[in-house]
Amino acid sequence: MNVLSPYTPIWSEGGHYFRSQGGTPRYSGWRMSGAIMGDAAVLICSREPGVFTGNILYDHEAIARLGGLSTEEVARRYPIEP
Repeated sequence: MNVLSPYTPIWSEGGHYFRSQGGTPRYSGWRMSGAIMGDAAVLICSREPGVFTGNILYDHEAIARLGGLSTEEVARRYPIEP
């Protein structure tokens, strides 16, 4: 078994609803797409289960470690709102 967690908040309809109560929502520091979680899950699931197990990973570290991407490439492909 492996565990995957988002490192930063990810935009969702529910999050938008609660953040927009009483004003304009601010999404600084959020990812506006959850694609990084899906891509990281695919990379984890593509590993040999008997060998790759017992890991606790954040989305960006799974993409970098298992996908072979640099930190800069992860930031470019999965941007965080400034």
